[in-house]
Amino acid sequence: MDELTAIRDEIRNHASNAWATERGYDPIYSASPRSKIVVIGQAPGRSAQESQIPWNDASGIKLRQWLGVIGSYAQKHYLGTSAKRNLTETVRAYCEYLPDRIPLVHPSPLNFRWQARHPWFETEVIPALQTLVVDALSESGKALASIDSGHE
Repeated sequence: MDELTAIRDEIRNHASNAWATERGYDPIYSASPRSKIVVIGQAPGRSAQESQIPWNDASGIKLRQWLGVIGSYAQKHYLGTSAKRNLTETVRAYCEYLPDRIPLVHPSPLNFRWQARHPWFETEVIPALQTLVVDALSESGKALASIDSGHE
């Protein structure tokens, strides 16, 4: 048994969590030895519990706002100095990062306002992402050539 499984079992079997275990709720967590920040919470929202994704609820959105780490943090980490001024500008310039990377926004349904304000995301970036996936899964490796990088 690995260490994370042991921790999960300990949380699940702790007396204070009996109510959650009785309802079939498993502990929700994400952990890595490389983590620089640990965020511990309790009583995840229904969408987080159902999806088994930590902080996948309204409280997670608020927490990311407080921490200042919605997608832009990951983008700055992986894109370095090539990241733009903010998340939107970086995603908008997705063609600059192809074919090795494609910056995206968080896929949470709670991100609907951002997506509504930026319809180009669904019409330009998502098709480019799908083409990259097809390319990665195909033997030909030529699908990338069909991505239209000319956008306004």
